[in-house]
Amino acid sequence: MLLDVLMPGRSGWEVCRLMRQHPEHGRSVRIIMLTALVDWNDKQSAIQTGADDYITKPLDLADLELRVRRNLALVTPTA
Repeated sequence: MLLDVLMPGRSGWEVCRLMRQHPEHGRSVRIIMLTALVDWNDKQSAIQTGADDYITKPLDLADLELRVRRNLALVTPTA
């Protein structure tokens, strides 16, 4: 899942935290935070919140493709 940090109504931090708490699917979804926040503390917060990866804007499409492929390779198929 690509998840922006700065969204109206509910932050990406909160969405990520809530997704990770889901009893059945919380750990099976790969979350890539996509944001204009470039501070090291923001990246650290994303990882601590449960994000699997963090990409800053402006978006580099080659980097996005690499990260999506890398995260897809880590997804465990479900029966």
